[in-house]
Amino acid sequence: MTNILRDVREDAGLGRVYLPAEDLARFGVSADDLTNARRTENFGRLMEFETARARRYYQESAPLLPLINPDSRPSLWALIAIYSRLLDHVAESHYDVLIRRISLSSVEKTWIVLRAALRWT
Repeated sequence: MTNILRDVREDAGLGRVYLPAEDLARFGVSADDLTNARRTENFGRLMEFETARARRYYQESAPLLPLINPDSRPSLWALIAIYSRLLDHVAESHYDVLIRRISLSSVEKTWIVLRAALRWT
């Protein structure tokens, strides 16, 4: 979900929309709005809704992490942390995903990977 939210502009430029059609309709956002980078209030509300959904997915999946093979936990924890932080950046940018690609710096990613290694080893 985080990738979908971050890549709205790129996907729309390729004629692809991965946001749920029912959500687009609910918030009054069209594929044409995405393709033409129309950053409307409705788009902002849609992105807030989808961001909250993605955060819920991360929270609901957290209890499953201890059930993963111990050798895989650090990498899975790092992936979750990276994508959660990326979602934070999307929200902090006020959903500026139609104008620019939101990303994490190499320093942020490295810090998360180091924390994962320390936490799960």
